Formats: sequence, C-alpha cells, structure tokens
Amino acid sequence: PDMPLSITKADTGRGLNFAVRMDGQVSGVHIDANLPKGAERHLTPIEAVLTSLGEVADDLNRDLTPVGLQDRLRKECQRLVPPVKGMIEAGIDAEQTLAATYDRLDALPEAGPFETLTVEQFAKMNLAGKAGFTQSANRLQLAAVLRAGRDIAAPEIDPAIWTGLVARYRRLSLINSYGLQSKFAGSSSLNDPFAPAKPDQGAAEQAASEMMKSVAADAEKINNLKRLIQNLSFAVGIMCGVSADSAFHFLTGEAAL
Repeated sequence: PDMPLSITKADTGRGLNFAVRMDGQVSGVHIDANLPKGAERHLTPIEAVLTSLGEVADDLNRDLTPVGLQDRLRKECQRLVPPVKGMIEAGIDAEQTLAATYDRLDALPEAGPFETLTVEQFAKMNLAGKAGFTQSANRLQLAAVLRAGRDIAAPEIDPAIWTGLVARYRRLSLINSYGLQSKFAGSSSLNDPFAPAKPDQGAAEQAASEMMKSVAADAEKINNLKRLIQNLSFAVGIMCGVSADSAFHFLTGEAAL
C-alpha cells in the first residue's frame, strides 16, 4: 500500500475510539455501549479484532507484500461477520419495537362530533393562538387537528407548532394508555375536600414526558448502532481495498470480498 496499515485505540471515557488508516484514507470507529438490548454483547469480538490488528500492524506491514497484506486483512475481517450479523438482528428487533410504540402513540381515535368545528377554529388562529392550543387542547381536539394534516399548522412559518402538536398528543396518548391521571389524583384539603376526584393533569403530563424520554433514548440507541455499523463498514473497506457498500454486504454475510 502507499501508506502502511495503522490502527490506533483511545479510551474516551464513553467507549473506545479506533482510528483505522491505510492508503491515505482514515475511518474512525467509536465503540459505544449505549446500544439496543442484545447488541452490546457483540462489541467484545469487534474490539478484539481491531485491537489485535492494531498490535500486529507494524509486523504485517514489514513482513507481507501489499497483496499479501490485503489477503490477510480480508481473512481477519471475516471474524467481524458474526458479531455484525448479531448486531443487525438486535437492531431490527429494536427498530420494530420502537415503530410499534410510535404506532400506538400516534393512533387517532374515531372522529368526534365537534371535530370539524375544532379544525375550523384552529385554522383561523394566529401563530400565538395555535401555540396556545397545542398546550391546552385535550386529546380529541389534538387528534382532530392532526387528522386534518400538517399544512393546517403553517409549518412553513413555524414548524415547531406541528412538532409540538405531535409531541403533546403522544404524551396524552401515554396518559390515556396507562391511566396516569388516576395515579396523580389531587389531595383533599379543607378548601377542596373533593380534590381526589380531580386528577393532577400537570403531574400526569410530567410523568408522560419522562416516559417519552425513555422512548427517545431507545431511538438514540438505534442510531448509535447504525452509526457503528456504518463506520465499521468504512474501516473494513479501507483495510480490504473495497467500497464501504461492498464492505457492508461482506459484513452482513451477503457477499464475499
């Protein structure tokens, strides 16, 4: 090769960073353990392959011809196929679970008798009114606007309104699904002895917000796994003298190099 193989490793405190260099190309592979359930157990063999190659890189550069070096690297990278296939299986499971969660949260109830009126009123509101509606409307009212479609929220002017509508509808869907309102009933007092019959909507929505953070964390784990597989494909492509796309299909066991 024009430039010898070099694989360096650094511990960032949030995982290992490998820098793979060869033929004037470089690819970083960040081993992040914040991955979907079942994927993290496949990290150890990946770390082992990259670490061992880094430790013997100087010997390989010295002892092998360019063709011999590439043949050896292709053989070593074959050890990455089982863990990558395992990670992809875990990623598919996690993505399907996440999609099912969003499907449940985004499901709209049947149209109510006042849906058309709600939509007409929302359409006439200025941006401040639309933003206020997002925070004060009940689930059926939000569903009416969501069913009407994104354009009614003037996304070209303020995309945050539609984003806010979707986010709050999901919170209210969680409250509805898990009966959170009943878990946050008010406390009776001298001034209001009937408070237990009046659910604390604010507390229920706060609980739902915390639950949505967990959903967002699951989405982040899936993105971390996608990024790891993509970066690993670039690194293997550099070492084996092929495109990242070819390396990916090699790592999934779909094609030989």
